[in-house]
Amino acid sequence: AGPNDSGLPCFDFSSDQRDVARPNGPACDIGAFEFAPPIGPLQTLINAAAAGTAINVPDGSYTESLTIGDGKTLIGSGPDNVVIDATNLNSSAITATGDFTLIGIRVTGGSSAGHGGGIFADIDGTNISLDNVVFDNNSAVLDGGAIYLRNGSITGTNATFISNAAGGNGGAVFSGTNASFSGSLFDLNQAGGNGGAIANSGFLASSNNSFQSNSANNGGAISIDSGDTPSANSSNDLFTANSATRDGGAIYES
Repeated sequence: AGPNDSGLPCFDFSSDQRDVARPNGPACDIGAFEFAPPIGPLQTLINAAAAGTAINVPDGSYTESLTIGDGKTLIGSGPDNVVIDATNLNSSAITATGDFTLIGIRVTGGSSAGHGGGIFADIDGTNISLDNVVFDNNSAVLDGGAIYLRNGSITGTNATFISNAAGGNGGAVFSGTNASFSGSLFDLNQAGGNGGAIANSGFLASSNNSFQSNSANNGGAISIDSGDTPSANSSNDLFTANSATRDGGAIYES
């Protein structure tokens, strides 16, 4: 018989009966064997998770493009520790099949020949939530260098967007409906069309964000396509050194 899992400290028993290392330090669980987390692509963890599940992502750099939806949440220990790196894959880093949440993760190197270098969300009613997520060096030939959301909502808290680019609108973010960002940084993003940082066609709520050195044809930082209805609320935002080739160095509304 091997060491007894009794809920008491393991002391010298650093592995179970199968020589699987105990992941919880000196604390034993109540079973005979320790759970061995699956090792492999992050997509494998996503596929194995039930709808609505929170997935704790092991630290590491994942060189792959992902598909996620079904209300699933990816939780990393921080953007410096958990990286989704789509460099040289010539695809969006993440393709949405429905609602999802990212927490404590970095998304880099996504490159789309269409929309959405970092995230591509083309399904009606998709809701995306971001908390402490970094998007850098993502690009799209068309709209949404980091994020393209055709229809739904996006909420970002303490998010960072650096050096993302779109040939069309929304160097960092293109949202076809509602978007809300707070406590976030948009730096050095650029668009060939409108909205160096954000191009939004629905209601935009922006508070306590910093927009610096973003550039576009119109709306160096933000472009709002509101029609006849006012569709933006900016509160305590900081705009610094944003530029437009034509109109609206900081904000452009059409």
